[in-house]
Amino acid sequence: MASIPDPRTWYDGEIVSPENLNTEIRDALKFLLNPPAVAVRMDVDVPITNNTWTRVPFDTVLRDTDGISDALAPGLYTVVTPGLYISGMNVIFESNTTGRRDVAIYVNGENLGRMSGPAAPGGGVTGLSVSRSLILAVGDTVEFKVYQGSGADLDIRGLTSAPERSGGYLTWLAQ
Repeated sequence: MASIPDPRTWYDGEIVSPENLNTEIRDALKFLLNPPAVAVRMDVDVPITNNTWTRVPFDTVLRDTDGISDALAPGLYTVVTPGLYISGMNVIFESNTTGRRDVAIYVNGENLGRMSGPAAPGGGVTGLSVSRSLILAVGDTVEFKVYQGSGADLDIRGLTSAPERSGGYLTWLAQ
């Protein structure tokens, strides 16, 4: 868990020591310049079952400054530093002209932000993004989920389909 800085009040005539300056200024700046955050992406295409909400198993952690990603449960993030976060993801569905596509952000199993769209006309890929600010407590879980109704399994793109690929993030903003 990251330690959220709690600046002290300085008093007239107080002797300033290097220890005080480090604790009050350096440590606070280090926290603010490297806040709790996770950034993830897909490196391989992943099939998504038809008509089923599915957690996106992002397989590459680009950054995790607070230890919230779980290698045993890819795509599940457990908050260890409380506060206001910004979260989001983009997903690229493979070409298919049938049905709809959805992306959503879930917190503790509840859908808190969703974006829907039809399949791309003419057989192109379908890209959807969703973002949302979240007030999270210690132990809250965040998941990025997708849904597709094409009539059959349909891949979401990873790095193997570059330059379009799927990714997500969760970043602490404030206490």
